[in-house]
Amino acid sequence: MRAAVLTEPTLSAGKPRELFETGVNLTAVHTHYDVSPDGSKFVIVEGGDANASIPLHAVLNWDTELSKRIASSSR
Repeated sequence: MRAAVLTEPTLSAGKPRELFETGVNLTAVHTHYDVSPDGSKFVIVEGGDANASIPLHAVLNWDTELSKRIASSSR
């Protein structure tokens, strides 16, 4: 949703309008979206096959690995 926001002469918001349709219930208890701290970006996780197996790759200590790669590439 989007709405125009005015700050003068007083704070007021216009009529909310839909940006686009998603298959996500944004009023559900578990949120499937998030907004960046500065409000400039957002991500929406849309559901798929609940029985599908999707690999998850967790990279631990990635900052150490990145530092090593940067150091070796600058030689």
